Amino acid sequence: MHSNIVNTGITLKDVDGYDITSSYPAQMNIGYYPMTPFKPLYDFDIDEVIDKYCCIITAEFYGLKRKTSISYESLHKTIDISKKTIISVSGKPKEVIDGLIDNGRIAEAKYVKVCLTELDYKIYKQLYTWDDCKIRCLYVSDRGRLPKFILNVLNRHYKKKAALKKAGLSETVEYAITKALVNAAYGLMVTRLNLNKVVFKDGEWSIEEDAIDYDKERKKQILLPQWGIWVCAQARFSLMMPMFEIIKKYGASVIVYNDTDSNKVIDKDGGIAKIFEKYNKWVYKRVLAAGLTDEEFNDLGQYEHEGNMKKYKHTYTRFKTLGAKRYLSEGYDKKGVFGVHATISGLPKAAVHNIKGDPFEEFNEYGMTLSFEVSLKNTVSYIDHPTEYLFEDGALMQEITSAVIYPITFSMNLDDVYKKMVQNTIERMQKEKRYGD
Repeated sequence: MHSNIVNTGITLKDVDGYDITSSYPAQMNIGYYPMTPFKPLYDFDIDEVIDKYCCIITAEFYGLKRKTSISYESLHKTIDISKKTIISVSGKPKEVIDGLIDNGRIAEAKYVKVCLTELDYKIYKQLYTWDDCKIRCLYVSDRGRLPKFILNVLNRHYKKKAALKKAGLSETVEYAITKALVNAAYGLMVTRLNLNKVVFKDGEWSIEEDAIDYDKERKKQILLPQWGIWVCAQARFSLMMPMFEIIKKYGASVIVYNDTDSNKVIDKDGGIAKIFEKYNKWVYKRVLAAGLTDEEFNDLGQYEHEGNMKKYKHTYTRFKTLGAKRYLSEGYDKKGVFGVHATISGLPKAAVHNIKGDPFEEFNEYGMTLSFEVSLKNTVSYIDHPTEYLFEDGALMQEITSAVIYPITFSMNLDDVYKKMVQNTIERMQKEKRYGD
């Protein structure tokens, strides 16, 4: 989802943030995974199959439409989507998507073809309606837990990481190394096989594409890519589980933003906090059932309330988003320090402190351009030919290849269709006198 359109482009007050503690390691321990070769099914009831097997589903949806203001499926994940031809401003025919795209996510479409896991299909059932769905291809695998040779190594590193964090050593090099080792357990599963061969001959480098046989390389692997795919699928579904209950009880408008392992919500009466607490108890039971009884695993996979509740009841005094990986927040951190923080793709976090005036006003749907003095943003240019530089003292520096790092301006713009959606939201909120609530 990322950004809920009904809460996009407006400065919200009293927003709460919840982060999942080590989402991927948690799902590797408590989730299920495909443990047998996938085989095709031809005669099936899809609603029965998705509760029994790990599934790879190729589905075609007709008349797909979101149930609420939340758009879930990413456009770039679709295999095919309906399009129509229009006449552009220049008078030339132009092919566009026949539907509504909400910041890169599908709000509605006449036709969509996608590849899903059974967990994704369950999310579709919660967040979308459709006129018809045709399952064109279905492969299934028996479920099981990840092998001990993965979990034993993962949990050894995780236990050390948790102990270092508890001891207040999360800023140390040792913690960073241990955290990288924990993350590697998932990363190694989804590392793409490099089938190209790099050759150095007669003083020249060359690349032979697809020179290495895929089937031979695949047989050498001990970490399967389908396990990595299901880690992500399990994490997506677990992220949405509390959301389903929140939508049912409070409606989708209280959901502001979510990402891989975090949710931002508007919780006026404390009821949403209880939903997260209920989810945490469910996760804790599964962690214990997985044999992780040491105290370092007590909060594994659980939602943690961000901010400093001793200083302020909510995580953020103000919060504003303009889409995926684009939001400003204001509040107290764990150390009790109050400030404005920016998570804007491509912009250094420190740049927000260089913006003159109120950053929440400058950060708007009309776009934002910051000079390099303000943005603190650098880029790199690579020079692939020999260069030389003569210093004033007569020293000569020669390079076969080199790189130049230099400052640049930062620009942020919204797609025209998405900008219009945001502007409509702002206008409606102003009419309802709910702007900034």
